[in-house]
Amino acid sequence: MPPFDVGPRERASSLRQFETRSGTRNRLPALRQSEIAGRLLLQEALQISLQNVWPVDNADRIPDGPQRAMISVEYRRRLLLKDRCRFQAKYPEVTLCAYWGNDIGAARFYASCRKVMSPQQNQRLCFTPCPIPHLTIIVPPSCFARLKERLSLMNRSLLNRTLIVPGGPMAHLRILASLILFSLPLASVSAENPVQKENQLPGAIDWQLTRVRVDGAECRSANIEGYCSRQSVLAGESIDIMVSSKPARDFKLEFFRTGYYGGKGARLMKTIDRVKGVTQPEPMIGDKDLHECQWTPSVTLTIPSDWISGVYLGRMTTIPDGNEPYWQSYVIFIVRDERPADVLFQCSDNTWQAYNVWPSHYSVYTHPKGGQGPWADVSFDRPYGRESQFTSVVNDPLTVGAGEFIPYEFPMTYWLEQQGYDVAYCSNSDMITPDRGLKCKSFISIGHDEYWDIRQFESVSKMRDEGVDLLFLSGNSVCWVTPLRESSTGNPNRIFFRGGPYGAENDYAKGREKDNGPFPHRGPDEGLLMGARNVEPVNGGGDWMATKADHWMFNGTGMKNGEFIPGLIGWEYHGQP
Repeated sequence: MPPFDVGPRERASSLRQFETRSGTRNRLPALRQSEIAGRLLLQEALQISLQNVWPVDNADRIPDGPQRAMISVEYRRRLLLKDRCRFQAKYPEVTLCAYWGNDIGAARFYASCRKVMSPQQNQRLCFTPCPIPHLTIIVPPSCFARLKERLSLMNRSLLNRTLIVPGGPMAHLRILASLILFSLPLASVSAENPVQKENQLPGAIDWQLTRVRVDGAECRSANIEGYCSRQSVLAGESIDIMVSSKPARDFKLEFFRTGYYGGKGARLMKTIDRVKGVTQPEPMIGDKDLHECQWTPSVTLTIPSDWISGVYLGRMTTIPDGNEPYWQSYVIFIVRDERPADVLFQCSDNTWQAYNVWPSHYSVYTHPKGGQGPWADVSFDRPYGRESQFTSVVNDPLTVGAGEFIPYEFPMTYWLEQQGYDVAYCSNSDMITPDRGLKCKSFISIGHDEYWDIRQFESVSKMRDEGVDLLFLSGNSVCWVTPLRESSTGNPNRIFFRGGPYGAENDYAKGREKDNGPFPHRGPDEGLLMGARNVEPVNGGGDWMATKADHWMFNGTGMKNGEFIPGLIGWEYHGQP
């Protein structure tokens, strides 16, 4: 069916009707005198849309929701290839977006005209607010309140830079499905943040483990296993990856950055097709049951300059000999950066290592003297086995080698990057000084962030005092003091033990000292940092009940006092604010 078309007179008339009915004439952002062309820009944008819509009788057959949002790939192809080229040539600084669907649930879909997208990409559009200094959103009245609320929840700073205009009951706006986004051609137009740019790149459909075997202790994957020489690394720096395979098999090594990527969850960054495989020696058992491998590096990776901050997985896949099966596991590391960011995401890798029992039963919880005392040392110089609480919390053998990141932390990584937040990543050891955090607006502790060096506590306290917002989105955080020290070869922050409880002179801290000590350290009161404490008992579960539904946390949820979310609390939790 050919597109509906109107002539220049009708287009100008439609624009005047639009301005009169919606009040846009009085509500557009003020233009500098030298940029009176802004109004003509709006008219041009409307004309492009009017030239590329389907007739009313065709659009009305499509139900509200995502189906209407994807009304026509052919429309987008014409707009992007023909009119977009003409428009962008005339207004190179302008971002023009079109959205289809008058249902607010379809606000997740929009077409970006800044670059030519394939039909396949257009079928997987994601609503991500653009950080543009002046942004006008024209919506039908029925969507106005809900869209404004949605934007305020997703990005308050965006709302402060946004003019939201309720449109009138115009037929052609209903045909358009009534959302046109455009930015005025100002010199101050800001670029997308690095995370938004990164997530526009194609994701990988095959990044998870597909074939894993653990040994009789249900921990170790001796067929292929490895570890990295550092918890985190900057772009331009190098990291060693130590790998052992038993029996010795060459292997393929693929590096993935985790994120959103259109719902795929990761992007393939680099592939090394074949690495020589060897069987590396098991470490001697040291003092306090320390297992510290001193394996030979299999690969030395220099981080490319275009690898942005994130959590990276190295997937190792054995190359079979004859008809034998292949086996897989991960190594994991963090690429950090030093730029200012809105959100600093701290991975809980101290806790990953505290629970890691590799090669069989050697964690801070398995020493013969007791599972809650200061008796065991653990080292980052060893592979991560299977996620250790698989009998009680998460039974996922497909996490072998990745610590606790995939079940506990990856969902938040996925969501933050889906929403377009400017997020950077760091390890626990990166927070022993406050320098990195002071460059960010907010700090998130996520997953199972139980083990903190006291220097971390001091760093995050200083960040709080300097105005950095703190979010603790997990239970059992900041529970045990974890003094980090160097490895036997001098690498910093590679060994720790359970040094004592946080809690100052609170009863629960005294009780842990009495039951499991003596400890060489006593941490400050974690409640002064988090607003909640690791009370006893720390394990359990329960329903989340709303008792103050007017709190901002419940905005847009519709929850009422007395309503609850079953089973949301646990496995561990905080109390006693």
